[in-house]
Formats: sequence, C-alpha cells, structure tokens
Amino acid sequence: MVAEGSGPRHAAFHPGGEVLYVINELTATISVLAFDPESGALGEEMQTIATVPQEFPSHKSTAEILVHPSGKFLYSTNRKFENHPLADAVVAYSIDEDGYLRLIGYTTHGIAFPRGIAIDPSGTWLYAMGQKSDQIVQYHIDPHTGALTATGNVTTAMVPVSMAFKA
Repeated sequence: MVAEGSGPRHAAFHPGGEVLYVINELTATISVLAFDPESGALGEEMQTIATVPQEFPSHKSTAEILVHPSGKFLYSTNRKFENHPLADAVVAYSIDEDGYLRLIGYTTHGIAFPRGIAIDPSGTWLYAMGQKSDQIVQYHIDPHTGALTATGNVTTAMVPVSMAFKA
C-alpha cells in the first residue's frame, strides 16, 4: 500500500495488468504496486519515485497519471503550489519490463497548472489541460524515448481539467 499521509489521488494500470501506478498528491510521488488481476488483490509496494527534484520546496501537488498505450511510458503532472521552474510540468518516465519507473524528464513548455492530461488512442499525442491558463496544449510523444515535444497547437477552453477520446 502507499505511505500514510501521501494522499493517493489517481491510479493507472499497466496494460499487462500486473502493476498499478498510484500518484500521491500530498507527497508528489508515484507508488508502484504489484497487482494480481485474477484475485484483484494489491501486492507489495515495488517502488516509490518522486515527481519533483529532491531540492523542491515543501509545498507540492500532483494531479494526473497515465500509462502510454504501449506500456513503455508513464506520464504524470505537477501543479504549481510553489515558485519553482518544475512546479507546473508533465513528468515522463520509462517503464521497464518489470514495471519499474525511470525518469525521462520534465516538460514545462506552455503549461500552466496542468490538472489533467490525455493521450490519444494511437499514442502519438499527449494533451495537457491548463486549468488556470484556459488552454489545452498538444505535445508529440516520441515512440522510442517517450519524450514530449510541443507542437505549437494550443486550444482555448474555459478551465479545462479532463479530456476523453471517442472509441
């Protein structure tokens, strides 16, 4: 389970079904948990990884977590509660064959208070919803590295917080 006081907010399953990723809002961490899809039981905590650098101020907050359709990458968001260059960011991780996370990097270009993110069904595009900027910003996902690149496509929307794709 997750550490007491961490504030689990959202969760996402790996496509293989045997790992659950939980984003913790109050500690700005991601807990990686084993999962038994047959019984539905959560297993041991495999890893806890920060969404912010170690020297980050004490007030921090996260919002969203998504696993890429390929199962090779995971994305989460930090929302600004302190004045730090990475306070508003989409954080990218690679996922190894056992489900463990490794930091790829932070994307901050064009983001203001990213409450939600969405990945299109093809896994090509990531959209960040800027709750306080009234914008949805599009990023290209590199299929080999998982890195994000801003496309320059920005859509105005009043207080965007979530997005879904029609199947």
